[in-house]
Amino acid sequence: HKACFKCKMSFEELEPLSFSFNSPKGACESCLGLGTKFSLDISKILDPNTPLNQGAIKVIFGYNRSYYAQMFEGFCECNGIDSALCFNELNKEQQDALLYGNGTEINFHFKNSSLKRPWKGIIQIAYDMFKEQKDLSDYMSEKTCSSCEGHRLKASSLSV
Repeated sequence: HKACFKCKMSFEELEPLSFSFNSPKGACESCLGLGTKFSLDISKILDPNTPLNQGAIKVIFGYNRSYYAQMFEGFCECNGIDSALCFNELNKEQQDALLYGNGTEINFHFKNSSLKRPWKGIIQIAYDMFKEQKDLSDYMSEKTCSSCEGHRLKASSLSV
């Protein structure tokens, strides 16, 4: 291993492949050398000016009356949120809980069953839906990788 004492960074022996984004030796580990990453775009998931119970959260109500829609209704009940309000009418704490979860155990009904689950937030629910093979490409945007800033290489290669 080599090291730079000035910037306190250590790295492996450099070789030509260290400067190729087509090689695991040089490619940014975060974006795999693409320079961009796809991530959920909140503006595509949520319409802040539509009442919550009228489809404001597109990723949930796109699968109308789904498990997640029932869970959402339970979340609103448990947290005293009026689902007739728009997202932009909620306070910051309510907005954050809705988007990112707050650990609240919520009770809700789904297919004749009473369930109790923690509220994970809209963002995590969208990722869960993606894992279940539901197409979320309409809710995603391509953004420059924050690790390599679009340069496609590892930090050690970029620092030379």
